[in-house]
Amino acid sequence: MRGKRRRRCGKNEVYRRGFDGCEATCEEPDKGCPAIGYIDEVAGCACKEGYLRNKHNKCVPEECANEFWPRELLWSVQSSEENSTRGDKRKCGKHEIFKECFNGCEPTCKEPKKYCSDLCREEGGCACRRRYLRSEDGECVPKSCARRTSTKRRWYY
Repeated sequence: MRGKRRRRCGKNEVYRRGFDGCEATCEEPDKGCPAIGYIDEVAGCACKEGYLRNKHNKCVPEECANEFWPRELLWSVQSSEENSTRGDKRKCGKHEIFKECFNGCEPTCKEPKKYCSDLCREEGGCACRRRYLRSEDGECVPKSCARRTSTKRRWYY
């Protein structure tokens, strides 16, 4: 680090060059920010991987997004069979979150960079949480699914 001072950031933050302050928050966990490229003049403290900025400007574990969804909309620990028996569209599966504005389009293991429009279905729907992708069998799995191989199960997407 010749001639440069270390940048100090808060707890659960990292200093990033090319960071303009746009990042996902607890209120908007899926917020998309435009790529600004590598610009030396633009830099700042961003939340570490696995953390989101809360309303108090602190980086907290990404589960904070649950604070902004009414409890009945959050994914339930009940099985999907129980949910379908009740006919409750607002209960989602493991690693899913209910979105009021959702058209069913989301990145998958096969297409991790899939482009989706912002059009909404009136009733909303369940989408994979941040850092998860939809697998071919319909489950939300970690983003590493595209290159992951397991001794029990092999994913080829």
